[in-house]
Amino acid sequence: MINTLDQKYEKLPFIRKVLYGVGDSSFSTLFTIVAFLYLFFLTDVVGLKPSLAGAVLLILKGWDSITDPMVGFLSDRTKSRWGRRRPFMLFGIVPCGIFFALIWQTYPSISSDNQILLFVVYALLNLVFWTFFTTAAIPYAALAPELTLDYDDRTTLVSTRMFFSIVFGLFAAVIPFTILDLYPNKETGFGMLGIFVGIFAVFPVLITFFGTKERPEFQNQVSLPFFTSVKETLKNKPFRVAMIIFLLSWMTVDIIGAVFIYYILYCVGYTSSVLEILFGTMFITATFFLPVWVYVSKKIGKKLTYVYGMAFWAVVMTLLFFLPQGAPFLTLVILSFFAGIGLSTAHLLPWTMIIDCVDYDELITGTRREGMFTGFTLFLQKFASAISLFLLGIFLELFGYMPNMIQPKTSIFAIKLLLGPIPAFFLTLSIIVTFFYPITKEKYKEIRNTLDKKERVAI
Repeated sequence: MINTLDQKYEKLPFIRKVLYGVGDSSFSTLFTIVAFLYLFFLTDVVGLKPSLAGAVLLILKGWDSITDPMVGFLSDRTKSRWGRRRPFMLFGIVPCGIFFALIWQTYPSISSDNQILLFVVYALLNLVFWTFFTTAAIPYAALAPELTLDYDDRTTLVSTRMFFSIVFGLFAAVIPFTILDLYPNKETGFGMLGIFVGIFAVFPVLITFFGTKERPEFQNQVSLPFFTSVKETLKNKPFRVAMIIFLLSWMTVDIIGAVFIYYILYCVGYTSSVLEILFGTMFITATFFLPVWVYVSKKIGKKLTYVYGMAFWAVVMTLLFFLPQGAPFLTLVILSFFAGIGLSTAHLLPWTMIIDCVDYDELITGTRREGMFTGFTLFLQKFASAISLFLLGIFLELFGYMPNMIQPKTSIFAIKLLLGPIPAFFLTLSIIVTFFYPITKEKYKEIRNTLDKKERVAI
Protein backbone atom coordinates (compact mmCIF):
# COMPACT_ATOMS: atom_id res chain seq x y z
CA MET A 1 0.00 0.00 0.00
CA ILE A 2 1.27 3.49 -0.87
CA ASN A 3 1.99 5.69 2.09
CA THR A 4 -0.10 8.75 1.26
CA LEU A 5 1.30 10.65 4.18
CA ASP A 6 4.84 10.37 2.91
CA GLN A 7 3.66 11.61 -0.48
CA LYS A 8 1.70 14.58 0.82
CA TYR A 9 3.74 16.17 3.58
CA GLU A 10 6.87 17.93 2.51
CA LYS A 11 10.01 17.35 4.52
CA LEU A 12 11.21 20.39 6.39
CA PRO A 13 14.46 21.70 4.86
CA PHE A 14 17.49 20.85 6.97
CA ILE A 15 18.47 24.49 7.45
CA ARG A 16 15.01 25.22 8.93
CA LYS A 17 15.46 22.36 11.35
CA VAL A 18 18.81 23.79 12.41
CA LEU A 19 17.47 27.33 12.79
CA TYR A 20 14.65 25.99 14.94
CA GLY A 21 16.79 23.57 16.93
CA VAL A 22 19.46 26.12 17.86
CA GLY A 23 16.94 27.93 20.05
CA ASP A 24 16.98 25.10 22.55
CA SER A 25 20.62 25.95 23.24
CA SER A 26 19.35 28.74 25.50
CA PHE A 27 16.77 26.75 27.39
CA SER A 28 18.92 23.65 27.74
CA THR A 29 21.85 25.68 29.09
CA LEU A 30 19.75 27.57 31.63
CA PHE A 31 17.80 24.51 32.73
CA THR A 32 20.82 22.21 32.98
CA ILE A 33 22.90 24.59 35.07
CA VAL A 34 20.03 25.08 37.51
CA ALA A 35 19.33 21.35 37.69
CA PHE A 36 22.98 20.36 38.14
CA LEU A 37 24.36 23.12 40.35
CA TYR A 38 21.65 25.21 42.00
CA LEU A 39 21.03 22.94 44.97
CA PHE A 40 24.78 22.83 45.60
CA PHE A 41 24.97 26.64 45.20
CA LEU A 42 22.22 27.20 47.75
CA THR A 43 23.60 24.72 50.31
CA ASP A 44 27.37 25.16 49.99
CA VAL A 45 27.67 28.80 48.83
CA VAL A 46 24.59 30.68 50.06
CA GLY A 47 24.37 28.59 53.22
CA LEU A 48 20.72 27.53 53.14
CA LYS A 49 19.70 24.34 54.89
CA PRO A 50 19.20 21.52 52.33
CA SER A 51 15.47 21.30 53.05
CA LEU A 52 14.98 25.06 52.54
CA ALA A 53 17.20 25.01 49.45
CA GLY A 54 15.01 22.36 47.85
CA ALA A 55 11.88 24.22 48.93
CA VAL A 56 13.04 27.36 47.07
CA LEU A 57 12.30 25.59 43.80
CA LEU A 58 9.41 23.48 45.00
CA ILE A 59 7.16 26.39 46.01
CA LEU A 60 7.51 27.87 42.54
CA LYS A 61 5.69 24.95 41.02
CA GLY A 62 2.37 26.18 42.33
CA TRP A 63 3.01 29.36 40.35
CA ASP A 64 4.20 27.39 37.33
CA SER A 65 1.02 25.32 37.39
CA ILE A 66 -0.77 28.57 36.51
CA THR A 67 1.74 30.36 34.28
CA ASP A 68 2.80 27.41 32.11
CA PRO A 69 -0.68 26.47 30.80
CA MET A 70 -1.65 30.15 30.69
CA VAL A 71 1.30 31.12 28.46
CA GLY A 72 0.54 28.13 26.24
CA PHE A 73 -3.12 29.17 26.06
CA LEU A 74 -2.26 32.79 25.26
CA SER A 75 0.15 31.77 22.51
CA ASP A 76 -2.56 29.54 20.98
CA ARG A 77 -4.87 32.58 20.78
CA THR A 78 -2.32 35.20 19.74
CA LYS A 79 -2.54 36.74 16.29
CA SER A 80 0.25 38.98 15.07
CA ARG A 81 2.34 39.67 12.01
CA TRP A 82 5.03 37.49 13.64
CA GLY A 83 2.68 34.60 14.29
CA ARG A 84 1.38 33.02 17.49
CA ARG A 85 4.60 31.87 19.15
CA ARG A 86 7.49 34.06 18.06
CA PRO A 87 6.43 37.32 19.80
CA PHE A 88 6.60 35.58 23.19
CA MET A 89 10.09 34.31 22.40
CA LEU A 90 11.27 37.77 21.39
CA PHE A 91 9.99 39.64 24.44
CA GLY A 92 10.58 36.92 27.03
CA ILE A 93 14.19 35.93 26.51
CA VAL A 94 15.97 39.19 27.50
CA PRO A 95 14.44 39.52 31.00
CA CYS A 96 14.88 35.76 31.37
CA GLY A 97 18.64 36.21 30.90
CA ILE A 98 18.76 39.15 33.33
CA PHE A 99 17.04 37.31 36.16
CA PHE A 100 19.08 34.18 35.54
CA ALA A 101 22.12 36.28 36.40
CA LEU A 102 20.44 37.55 39.57
CA ILE A 103 19.56 34.13 41.00
CA TRP A 104 23.27 33.22 41.09
CA GLN A 105 24.42 36.27 43.05
CA THR A 106 25.16 36.19 46.76
CA TYR A 107 23.90 39.03 48.94
CA PRO A 108 26.40 39.67 51.79
CA SER A 109 23.99 42.03 53.58
CA ILE A 110 21.83 39.01 54.41
CA SER A 111 23.38 36.84 57.12
CA SER A 112 23.39 33.09 56.64
CA ASP A 113 21.82 32.88 60.10
CA ASN A 114 18.73 34.58 58.71
CA GLN A 115 17.51 31.48 56.91
CA ILE A 116 13.95 32.73 56.34
CA LEU A 117 15.04 35.97 54.66
CA LEU A 118 17.51 34.10 52.44
CA PHE A 119 14.76 31.68 51.52
CA VAL A 120 12.33 34.50 50.61
CA VAL A 121 14.89 36.44 48.53
CA TYR A 122 15.96 33.46 46.42
CA ALA A 123 12.39 32.22 46.08
CA LEU A 124 11.22 35.58 44.71
CA LEU A 125 14.15 35.92 42.31
CA ASN A 126 13.49 32.43 41.02
CA LEU A 127 9.79 33.16 40.65
CA VAL A 128 10.51 36.05 38.27
CA PHE A 129 13.22 34.13 36.40
CA TRP A 130 11.04 31.08 35.78
CA THR A 131 8.10 33.25 34.70
CA PHE A 132 10.15 34.79 31.89
CA PHE A 133 11.68 31.38 31.12
CA THR A 134 8.12 30.10 30.65
CA THR A 135 7.19 33.08 28.48
CA ALA A 136 9.96 32.27 25.98
CA ALA A 137 10.28 28.49 26.25
CA ILE A 138 6.69 27.29 25.90
CA PRO A 139 5.96 29.09 22.61
CA TYR A 140 9.35 27.92 21.32
CA ALA A 141 8.54 24.27 22.00
CA ALA A 142 5.00 24.73 20.64
CA LEU A 143 6.47 25.58 17.22
CA ALA A 144 7.63 22.01 16.60
CA PRO A 145 4.26 20.36 15.76
CA GLU A 146 3.49 23.22 13.35
CA LEU A 147 6.74 23.09 11.40
CA THR A 148 6.17 19.60 9.94
CA LEU A 149 3.20 17.21 9.88
CA ASP A 150 5.20 14.18 8.71
CA TYR A 151 5.51 11.43 11.37
CA ASP A 152 9.16 10.52 10.79
CA ASP A 153 10.20 14.08 9.91
CA ARG A 154 8.99 15.15 13.33
CA THR A 155 11.35 12.67 14.93
CA THR A 156 14.18 14.14 12.86
CA LEU A 157 13.13 17.68 13.81
CA VAL A 158 13.10 16.82 17.51
CA SER A 159 16.42 15.03 17.05
CA THR A 160 17.92 18.24 15.60
CA ARG A 161 16.54 20.23 18.51
CA MET A 162 17.87 17.67 20.98
CA PHE A 163 21.27 17.78 19.32
CA PHE A 164 21.55 21.39 20.41
CA SER A 165 19.91 20.57 23.73
CA ILE A 166 22.45 17.87 24.54
CA VAL A 167 25.50 19.70 23.15
CA PHE A 168 24.72 22.81 25.16
CA GLY A 169 23.69 20.63 28.07
CA LEU A 170 27.27 19.37 27.84
CA PHE A 171 28.61 22.92 27.91
CA ALA A 172 26.29 23.66 30.82
CA ALA A 173 27.69 20.68 32.70
CA VAL A 174 31.35 21.41 31.92
CA ILE A 175 31.90 25.14 31.35
CA PRO A 176 30.68 26.26 34.80
CA PHE A 177 33.64 24.55 36.47
CA THR A 178 36.01 26.32 34.09
CA ILE A 179 34.43 29.67 34.96
CA LEU A 180 34.45 28.94 38.69
CA ASP A 181 38.16 28.11 38.56
CA LEU A 182 38.89 31.60 37.22
CA TYR A 183 37.85 33.32 40.43
CA PRO A 184 39.37 33.22 43.94
CA ASN A 185 36.15 32.36 45.75
CA LYS A 186 32.93 30.52 44.98
CA GLU A 187 30.70 33.53 45.60
CA THR A 188 32.35 35.58 42.84
CA GLY A 189 32.62 32.57 40.54
CA PHE A 190 28.94 31.67 40.70
CA GLY A 191 27.96 35.32 40.30
CA MET A 192 30.01 35.69 37.12
CA LEU A 193 28.71 32.36 35.87
CA GLY A 194 25.18 33.72 36.09
CA ILE A 195 26.12 36.90 34.21
CA PHE A 196 27.99 35.15 31.37
CA VAL A 197 25.32 32.52 30.81
CA GLY A 198 22.48 35.03 31.13
CA ILE A 199 23.97 37.13 28.32
CA PHE A 200 24.64 34.11 26.12
CA ALA A 201 21.10 32.75 26.47
CA VAL A 202 19.54 35.66 24.60
CA PHE A 203 21.13 35.00 21.20
CA PRO A 204 20.09 31.45 20.19
CA VAL A 205 16.42 32.30 20.73
CA LEU A 206 16.80 35.38 18.53
CA ILE A 207 18.27 33.16 15.80
CA THR A 208 15.19 30.94 15.95
CA PHE A 209 12.91 33.98 15.96
CA PHE A 210 14.39 35.31 12.71
CA GLY A 211 14.96 31.87 11.15
CA THR A 212 11.50 30.33 11.41
CA LYS A 213 8.04 30.99 10.02
CA GLU A 214 4.67 29.92 11.36
CA ARG A 215 1.80 28.38 9.42
CA PRO A 216 -0.82 31.12 8.87
CA GLU A 217 -3.68 28.58 8.65
CA PHE A 218 -3.10 27.54 12.26
CA GLN A 219 -3.17 31.14 13.44
CA ASN A 220 -6.65 31.57 11.99
CA GLN A 221 -8.21 28.69 13.91
CA VAL A 222 -10.82 29.30 16.61
CA SER A 223 -9.48 28.59 20.12
CA LEU A 224 -11.30 27.06 23.06
CA PRO A 225 -11.89 29.04 26.28
CA PHE A 226 -9.12 28.61 28.86
CA PHE A 227 -10.79 26.23 31.31
CA THR A 228 -12.34 24.22 28.49
CA SER A 229 -8.91 23.99 26.91
CA VAL A 230 -7.38 22.77 30.18
CA LYS A 231 -10.14 20.18 30.59
CA GLU A 232 -9.82 18.89 27.03
CA THR A 233 -6.03 18.71 27.32
CA LEU A 234 -6.20 16.56 30.43
CA LYS A 235 -8.90 14.36 28.88
CA ASN A 236 -6.47 13.41 26.10
CA LYS A 237 -5.52 9.84 27.06
CA PRO A 238 -2.36 9.55 24.91
CA PHE A 239 -1.14 12.84 26.38
CA ARG A 240 -1.77 11.68 29.95
CA VAL A 241 0.36 8.61 29.29
CA ALA A 242 3.06 10.65 27.55
CA MET A 243 3.12 13.11 30.47
CA ILE A 244 3.84 10.32 32.94
CA ILE A 245 6.62 8.98 30.72
CA PHE A 246 8.07 12.47 30.39
CA LEU A 247 7.82 13.15 34.14
CA LEU A 248 9.56 9.91 35.13
CA SER A 249 12.36 10.28 32.59
CA TRP A 250 13.09 13.91 33.49
CA MET A 251 12.99 13.24 37.22
CA THR A 252 15.71 10.68 36.51
CA VAL A 253 17.76 13.19 34.52
CA ASP A 254 17.46 15.86 37.22
CA ILE A 255 18.24 13.54 40.13
CA ILE A 256 21.34 12.20 38.43
CA GLY A 257 22.49 15.66 37.41
CA ALA A 258 22.06 17.15 40.88
CA VAL A 259 23.49 14.21 42.84
CA PHE A 260 26.50 13.52 40.63
CA ILE A 261 28.66 16.25 42.16
CA TYR A 262 27.95 14.94 45.67
CA TYR A 263 28.68 11.37 44.50
CA ILE A 264 32.05 12.31 43.00
CA LEU A 265 33.17 14.41 45.96
CA TYR A 266 32.02 12.24 48.83
CA CYS A 267 31.39 8.67 47.61
CA VAL A 268 34.29 7.91 45.26
CA GLY A 269 36.68 10.60 46.50
CA TYR A 270 37.60 12.68 43.46
CA THR A 271 37.69 16.45 43.10
CA SER A 272 35.04 18.40 41.22
CA SER A 273 37.49 18.96 38.34
CA VAL A 274 36.85 15.42 37.04
CA LEU A 275 33.20 16.31 36.48
CA GLU A 276 34.20 18.07 33.26
CA ILE A 277 35.48 14.77 31.86
CA LEU A 278 32.61 12.65 33.16
CA PHE A 279 29.82 15.02 32.12
CA GLY A 280 31.64 15.58 28.83
CA THR A 281 31.75 11.85 28.16
CA MET A 282 28.08 11.47 29.02
CA PHE A 283 26.80 14.33 26.89
CA ILE A 284 29.06 13.70 23.89
CA THR A 285 27.90 10.09 23.85
CA ALA A 286 24.27 11.21 24.08
CA THR A 287 24.80 13.55 21.12
CA PHE A 288 26.36 10.89 18.88
CA PHE A 289 23.63 8.38 19.72
CA LEU A 290 20.77 10.69 18.70
CA PRO A 291 20.87 9.63 15.01
CA VAL A 292 21.18 6.01 16.13
CA TRP A 293 17.96 6.24 18.13
CA VAL A 294 16.25 8.08 15.25
CA TYR A 295 17.18 5.21 12.93
CA VAL A 296 16.06 2.57 15.43
CA SER A 297 12.79 4.44 16.01
CA LYS A 298 11.99 4.41 12.30
CA LYS A 299 12.59 0.64 12.24
CA ILE A 300 10.83 -0.56 15.40
CA GLY A 301 8.75 2.42 16.55
CA LYS A 302 9.08 5.00 19.31
CA LYS A 303 7.72 2.82 22.12
CA LEU A 304 10.14 -0.10 21.79
CA THR A 305 13.06 2.25 21.17
CA TYR A 306 12.30 4.05 24.42
CA VAL A 307 11.95 0.76 26.31
CA TYR A 308 15.34 -0.53 25.15
CA GLY A 309 17.09 2.76 25.91
CA MET A 310 15.63 3.12 29.41
CA ALA A 311 16.27 -0.51 30.36
CA PHE A 312 19.92 -0.11 29.38
CA TRP A 313 20.21 3.13 31.35
CA ALA A 314 18.63 1.59 34.47
CA VAL A 315 21.27 -1.15 34.52
CA VAL A 316 24.09 1.40 34.20
CA MET A 317 22.82 3.53 37.09
CA THR A 318 22.45 0.48 39.31
CA LEU A 319 26.10 -0.38 38.74
CA LEU A 320 27.20 3.02 40.07
CA PHE A 321 25.69 2.14 43.45
CA PHE A 322 28.27 -0.62 43.96
CA LEU A 323 31.42 1.38 43.16
CA PRO A 324 33.69 1.68 46.23
CA GLN A 325 35.62 4.71 47.51
CA GLY A 326 38.58 5.33 45.20
CA ALA A 327 37.12 3.34 42.31
CA PRO A 328 39.30 3.51 39.17
CA PHE A 329 38.64 6.67 37.21
CA LEU A 330 38.46 4.68 33.95
CA THR A 331 35.51 2.77 35.38
CA LEU A 332 33.69 6.06 35.96
CA VAL A 333 34.43 7.18 32.41
CA ILE A 334 33.11 3.92 30.93
CA LEU A 335 29.91 4.06 32.99
CA SER A 336 29.45 7.72 32.01
CA PHE A 337 29.73 6.64 28.36
CA PHE A 338 27.03 4.01 28.81
CA ALA A 339 24.83 6.43 30.77
CA GLY A 340 25.01 8.84 27.82
CA ILE A 341 23.40 6.21 25.58
CA GLY A 342 20.33 6.12 27.84
CA LEU A 343 20.32 9.89 28.32
CA SER A 344 20.03 10.30 24.56
CA THR A 345 16.81 8.28 24.51
CA ALA A 346 15.30 10.30 27.36
CA HIS A 347 15.90 13.54 25.47
CA LEU A 348 14.42 12.33 22.19
CA LEU A 349 11.47 9.97 22.53
CA PRO A 350 9.17 11.52 25.17
CA TRP A 351 9.03 14.82 23.26
CA THR A 352 8.14 13.11 19.98
CA MET A 353 5.32 11.22 21.70
CA ILE A 354 3.88 14.45 23.09
CA ILE A 355 4.02 16.15 19.68
CA ASP A 356 1.88 13.38 18.15
CA CYS A 357 -0.75 13.95 20.84
CA VAL A 358 -1.47 17.38 19.30
CA ASP A 359 -2.86 15.80 16.13
CA TYR A 360 -4.92 13.34 18.14
CA ASP A 361 -6.33 16.31 20.07
CA GLU A 362 -7.19 18.12 16.83
CA LEU A 363 -9.13 15.04 15.73
CA ILE A 364 -11.18 15.12 18.96
CA THR A 365 -11.64 18.87 19.53
CA GLY A 366 -11.28 20.33 16.03
CA THR A 367 -8.62 22.83 17.18
CA ARG A 368 -4.83 22.87 17.31
CA ARG A 369 -3.51 23.77 20.76
CA GLU A 370 0.23 23.20 20.65
CA GLY A 371 0.78 25.93 23.22
CA MET A 372 -1.48 24.34 25.83
CA PHE A 373 0.15 20.94 25.42
CA THR A 374 3.60 22.46 25.58
CA GLY A 375 2.60 24.48 28.64
CA PHE A 376 1.65 21.36 30.55
CA THR A 377 4.77 19.57 29.32
CA LEU A 378 7.18 22.32 30.37
CA PHE A 379 5.40 22.58 33.70
CA LEU A 380 6.04 18.85 34.15
CA GLN A 381 9.70 19.32 33.24
CA LYS A 382 10.13 22.09 35.80
CA PHE A 383 8.03 20.19 38.34
CA ALA A 384 10.24 17.13 37.86
CA SER A 385 13.31 19.26 38.49
CA ALA A 386 11.83 21.03 41.52
CA ILE A 387 10.40 17.95 43.21
CA SER A 388 13.66 16.11 42.59
CA LEU A 389 15.77 18.86 44.15
CA PHE A 390 13.34 19.26 47.04
CA LEU A 391 13.38 15.54 47.81
CA LEU A 392 17.16 15.51 47.47
CA GLY A 393 17.45 18.28 50.03
CA ILE A 394 15.15 16.50 52.47
CA PHE A 395 16.89 13.18 51.88
CA LEU A 396 20.38 14.58 52.43
CA GLU A 397 19.35 16.39 55.59
CA LEU A 398 17.64 13.30 57.03
CA PHE A 399 20.74 11.18 56.44
CA GLY A 400 23.10 13.64 58.09
CA TYR A 401 24.68 15.53 55.17
CA MET A 402 26.94 18.41 56.23
CA PRO A 403 28.37 20.78 53.56
CA ASN A 404 32.13 20.82 52.93
CA MET A 405 32.88 18.04 55.42
CA ILE A 406 33.75 14.34 55.41
CA GLN A 407 30.37 12.63 55.28
CA PRO A 408 29.08 9.97 57.68
CA LYS A 409 28.30 6.50 56.31
CA THR A 410 24.58 7.23 56.38
CA SER A 411 25.01 10.26 54.13
CA ILE A 412 27.23 8.34 51.67
CA PHE A 413 24.67 5.54 51.51
CA ALA A 414 21.91 8.09 50.80
CA ILE A 415 23.89 9.71 47.99
CA LYS A 416 24.59 6.33 46.39
CA LEU A 417 20.94 5.38 46.71
CA LEU A 418 19.93 8.63 45.01
CA LEU A 419 22.30 8.06 42.09
CA GLY A 420 21.67 4.35 41.50
CA PRO A 421 18.59 2.38 42.62
CA ILE A 422 16.16 5.32 42.82
CA PRO A 423 16.75 6.52 39.21
CA ALA A 424 16.64 2.87 38.07
CA PHE A 425 13.26 2.52 39.77
CA PHE A 426 11.86 5.60 37.99
CA LEU A 427 13.17 4.34 34.65
CA THR A 428 11.54 0.95 35.20
CA LEU A 429 8.23 2.64 35.97
CA SER A 430 8.50 4.69 32.78
CA ILE A 431 9.05 1.50 30.76
CA ILE A 432 5.88 -0.03 32.19
CA VAL A 433 3.85 3.11 31.42
CA THR A 434 5.17 3.23 27.84
CA PHE A 435 3.26 0.08 26.91
CA PHE A 436 0.02 2.02 27.49
CA TYR A 437 0.89 4.75 24.96
CA PRO A 438 -1.54 4.15 22.08
CA ILE A 439 -0.21 6.23 19.15
CA THR A 440 1.85 4.04 16.86
CA LYS A 441 3.02 5.06 13.39
CA GLU A 442 0.01 3.29 11.86
CA LYS A 443 -2.38 5.00 14.28
CA TYR A 444 -0.86 8.37 13.47
CA LYS A 445 -1.42 7.79 9.76
CA GLU A 446 -5.09 7.05 10.45
CA ILE A 447 -5.39 10.28 12.46
CA ARG A 448 -3.80 12.42 9.74
CA ASN A 449 -5.86 10.82 6.98
CA THR A 450 -9.06 11.58 8.91
CA LEU A 451 -7.98 15.17 9.51
CA ASP A 452 -7.12 15.58 5.82
CA LYS A 453 -10.56 14.36 4.80
CA LYS A 454 -12.20 16.84 7.16
CA GLU A 455 -10.09 19.67 5.71
CA ARG A 456 -11.08 18.75 2.15
CA VAL A 457 -14.77 18.66 3.10
CA ALA A 458 -14.46 22.05 4.80
CA ILE A 459 -12.91 23.53 1.64
